[in-house]
Amino acid sequence: MDMYKRILGTIYYNNININLQQVKDGFAWVYKYSKNKPYYEAEEISRKNKKGLWIDKNPLAPWEFRKQSK
Repeated sequence: MDMYKRILGTIYYNNININLQQVKDGFAWVYKYSKNKPYYEAEEISRKNKKGLWIDKNPLAPWEFRKQSK
């Protein structure tokens, strides 16, 4: 559970970590409080390769979007 009492989990399909795969493909941000180094490494690579949401010059992080919506 996170600090807001939400249940967190990792999804696997055919032994593939779907959470990590989404980050690798540029379709998900790494949770800003994550301590999972492979996720940060995957995000850095997808950013460098401009995959998925990293094609945008100024992608807006979900937590920043929520701040703007208040």
